[in-house]
Amino acid sequence: MAAADQLLTELIDLYGQDLAPLALVLEGNTERKILESVNDIKPDLLVIGTHGRRLWRDMLLGSISEELIRHSACPVMLVREREIH
Repeated sequence: MAAADQLLTELIDLYGQDLAPLALVLEGNTERKILESVNDIKPDLLVIGTHGRRLWRDMLLGSISEELIRHSACPVMLVREREIH
């Protein structure tokens, strides 16, 4: 978790100067933990990363991103992974 904390700190330093970002590293059921945090913190916006791949399983069960979009109490912004050449 130290590596995740470090990465989030670097991203906030790079892109969050004019914002009041809150970075959390959570453990447990992904959707449930994020939705609980949204309900507790009541952010203006939830920004999450997505790799953009769709597997057959995801089409049937729904991806984490889709669950958050459907059930979040605040707007959700998806940031898609970009391949670096």
